[in-house]
Amino acid sequence: MDDVWDKEAWQSLRRAFPTDAKGSKIIITTRNKEIATRTAEGGCCHELRFLTQGESWDLFCQKAFPGDGEISCCPPAMTRLAEKMVEKCGGLPLAIVVLGGLLSHKTGPEEWVKVRDHIWQHLENDSVEIRQLLTLSYNDLSPKSKLCFLYLGMFPEDSEIDAGRLTRLWMAEEFTIPSEQRMEDVAEDYINELMNRSLIQVAGRCWEKVVTCRVHDLAVKKAAAEVNFFGVLDKRNISASLVHSRRHAIQDKTDSYFLLGLSYSKVRSLLVLTYTPHFKALHICFKMRSLRVLDLRNVAVWRLPDSMGELIHLEFLGLVLCTAELPTSICNLKSLQTLDLRSPTPIRKLPPEICKLEQLRHLQDGVIDELPASGSFPESLASLILRDSEFTEDPMPTLESLPNLRSLELIRVYHGNKIVCSASGFRQLEVIRISDLGELEEWQVEEGAMPVIKGLHIHGCNKLKIIPERLKSVPMVLVAKLDFSMKHQNRHNYGQSNTWSYANTSSALIKLNGILKEPGVASGRFNFWLPRPRQEARYRTGASPWGVAVLVVVLLVLVSYQSSVHSKWFAPLRRSKW
Repeated sequence: MDDVWDKEAWQSLRRAFPTDAKGSKIIITTRNKEIATRTAEGGCCHELRFLTQGESWDLFCQKAFPGDGEISCCPPAMTRLAEKMVEKCGGLPLAIVVLGGLLSHKTGPEEWVKVRDHIWQHLENDSVEIRQLLTLSYNDLSPKSKLCFLYLGMFPEDSEIDAGRLTRLWMAEEFTIPSEQRMEDVAEDYINELMNRSLIQVAGRCWEKVVTCRVHDLAVKKAAAEVNFFGVLDKRNISASLVHSRRHAIQDKTDSYFLLGLSYSKVRSLLVLTYTPHFKALHICFKMRSLRVLDLRNVAVWRLPDSMGELIHLEFLGLVLCTAELPTSICNLKSLQTLDLRSPTPIRKLPPEICKLEQLRHLQDGVIDELPASGSFPESLASLILRDSEFTEDPMPTLESLPNLRSLELIRVYHGNKIVCSASGFRQLEVIRISDLGELEEWQVEEGAMPVIKGLHIHGCNKLKIIPERLKSVPMVLVAKLDFSMKHQNRHNYGQSNTWSYANTSSALIKLNGILKEPGVASGRFNFWLPRPRQEARYRTGASPWGVAVLVVVLLVLVSYQSSVHSKWFAPLRRSKW
């Protein structure tokens, strides 16, 4: 039974099949994982993978260069061009088969280049099956899922999309209106639905959650072409839908955006997805009063005007490359849900007015001088990242009282040697990350704290002696960086990461195992991310005398062997007339 779309189809048909255990088999294919799971009922549910690069190339050559029982090779002059097009198919067999069949009727690089420049249009026109498949996949989605799927078309082709950022954008667009669930949970359900229907591909997971995802270009372009859902400004052309849509994505030529003469006052979403060190017309963004989403994560922002406070409908504000102080007028953004300030070198400080944002759910990479009094933080906060603050008092008593906090990350924020999480603290916390708390020696977690904790990440806490008993059964990532330099004989701190010298690698691992091998802790729950030795390390001196001696002996043997071979084979040539 091929291509089953309806869950009730199998339920109505199964009664026609005998159940006398004669060993018969029924194979059902579907693009919906939920249907496959429901119809299996004790059978096997096999999830097909995408083709590898090698498999994709073999399939392409089989279709593009059919021979008499043999597969011809791609002409060398067109191999690179063909590889690029096959790569664009993303391992999707149907797209590769159609591409190979299409190019089998094209002769010469010029015709192939035309196909490459408009590859998805050619594929769709050449295959009714692809067009029907995409239409069925899209039409079978719920109304809200369709909006979430269309939104993916705003991102550049072949890009890896941060799932957390994507869900927060969906929330700001009001695609995830909650009923009994939180907005974040509704958004996560949409991601899982698109994943189960094979409309997005999971690129990365952490603690059982999707972290990054990709979407097949063919699917997005087909779906986005049906409505003026968004407009794109990229390096190839200006999307005609920029004029009619209220969601704009800038993928290239940022400065030319405000030269198009569009009705900017009606734009509700603006995403700048290309690195822009100098955005001359940046100030105009803060005059677009209808904006709900303003994502300037790729724009270097040196100054923020007070007029930012006039964007009263704003729900998502991304200022990742911002080095300016936030104006006090930010307190006027009463609808703001996400404030993303993540940066490799954050120097911004949050004004005290930040506590007045009652709808704020995600504050990422904030720098504050001191924590506000307990109860002053917005209770709506679901995720919080604090970095490079100068707390002298334990921040946990204030943070653990946030009733909706699910994710907490603290990076270089505290210089004390002890933190305490009380029994009634962090009732909703699922993931906690602590990084570079260099003086932290003791972490006390009382029984009953963090009742739903799922993940723990520790990095750069050099003096921490023991993992709290309450957290020993929690899946954890402990990140250590080992420096393979042989000229340092002691342990050092380089930058912001733990570094052990090559000579002390064993003692470093013993220290780590001293934490990990506590009674009752399963070592299999922990991952070590150890980078490769730096390339120049192999040329450094300081190796043991025995190692040097062995190396010299090997070199002498090789030189002797080379000399004997040279004499045996090349001496006659020297004596000849040549």
